[in-house]
Amino acid sequence: MKYHLKKIDTSFHQPLPNMVQRLFADVINDAIWFMNIHEQNHP
Repeated sequence: MKYHLKKIDTSFHQPLPNMVQRLFADVINDAIWFMNIHEQNHP
């Protein structure tokens, strides 16, 4: 139950996960788009 006291870490690293989330979202979207194009070209 001690881990509930470590809210400083989450608040300190809050801005970073947003940027990382957007970066991963862009990468995942590109990967999905690439896979869709690849499947259309090679059924």
